[in-house]
Amino acid sequence: MDDPTADLTLSVVSTLPASLTATVTGPGALTISGNITVAAGVYPINLQAVDPHSATTDATVTITVTKENTETAYTGDQAVVTAGPSIQTATVRLGAHLTQEADGAPGNITLARVTFELFNSNNNSNTPDRTVTGVVVDSNGDAFTFLSGVVADTYVVKVKIDATNGYWTANLVGIGTINVAVGSNDQAAMGGGWVSDGASINGHGNFGFTVRNDKGNPRGTAAFTSLNLNDGFIRVPRLDRRVEYSSRMFFTQTYNTGNVYDYEVEIPSINFVKLHGSISWTKDDDDVICRIRTRDLLAAGSSPADLRDFVESYAVVLPQTTKFRTTLMERTYYELLRIYANELDKANTLLISFGFSFNDSHILDMTKKALKNPTLKLIAFAFNDADREAFAVKFDSNNNVEIVTPAVGEEIGFQRFNELLRDVLPRMEQNR
Repeated sequence: MDDPTADLTLSVVSTLPASLTATVTGPGALTISGNITVAAGVYPINLQAVDPHSATTDATVTITVTKENTETAYTGDQAVVTAGPSIQTATVRLGAHLTQEADGAPGNITLARVTFELFNSNNNSNTPDRTVTGVVVDSNGDAFTFLSGVVADTYVVKVKIDATNGYWTANLVGIGTINVAVGSNDQAAMGGGWVSDGASINGHGNFGFTVRNDKGNPRGTAAFTSLNLNDGFIRVPRLDRRVEYSSRMFFTQTYNTGNVYDYEVEIPSINFVKLHGSISWTKDDDDVICRIRTRDLLAAGSSPADLRDFVESYAVVLPQTTKFRTTLMERTYYELLRIYANELDKANTLLISFGFSFNDSHILDMTKKALKNPTLKLIAFAFNDADREAFAVKFDSNNNVEIVTPAVGEEIGFQRFNELLRDVLPRMEQNR
């Protein structure tokens, strides 16, 4: 007759991974717990149960340890000058800061090892020109080293975690730039860095400066850049503070230049196209202007005429059966839709939709027509399972449409959408 569980003795008969302990919690039961500190891998643990008659039964369980995530940021030199006009190389200081993921169980960041990859201005491949591996990280998450013999050029620097490191992986991967310039006999200096900037896409605003001696007086230039937002409005200072819309403002490029050393740096930009206008847009005769204002809401029981006048004071396109005809009649809206269609017709375009149902027939028709371009890819995020089914019906004949669907009982709201992007974009960067 089998003995009851209460008469069994359960024990661990193999070595536990470091920092784990086994605690007997009752007859025939034990708990293995602890903040594990070993490298990523699969660890078998052998268990043995013994009954009162000394009969034994062995079993093996496994514990799988994965690497912890840390975000990396480049903190080293951004501008270096060689020792003179006849010297073509310089020594640069490479620096990084690691911020581990807030997962509730802080790891030992000093177990991480940093890799710096440098790509010169002519290198468009995934193979760096210079690589430094095995850089030690201190308890504050900082790592630095020096690299000598760096030839004068402009470099992109990627901060990664050593591929062979068993404890940490980089998510997000930090990227920076280093400009190594050939020195001159002029009395001059240059530098740069970043400061916190809430308006920037990554929270950083980059700045640079140059200064030289001009007959005993210091002269130079300074520039601050973060991110250009092209929203279609001409934001040139005017006495009347009028800000007018013009489609030619889209896809413009802005550069910073220096007058001490010959360099030109493009400021990153985003083209922000509002297909249906905005409540910050106002009609003014034949123009659309940007005007942010505070208005009282209409009183309850307002007449249809008052309601129509209130709505028409904004340059927006409302959901209605005549939307397509109205959109084409208005020059501004037609230009915006043409920009949308032209971008979809370009080779290897990726269209990501979130919070949009494609229930607007004119935009749906434009999109489906563009999807005949085999290099166009549409990734549609479905808020729930009902949206997934609606997308599947709308795009049932298109094989270049992917629908991202939430798990059962969940929804993809704005917060979840951002979490997915933060998870995917670093992987795309690492796989370049």
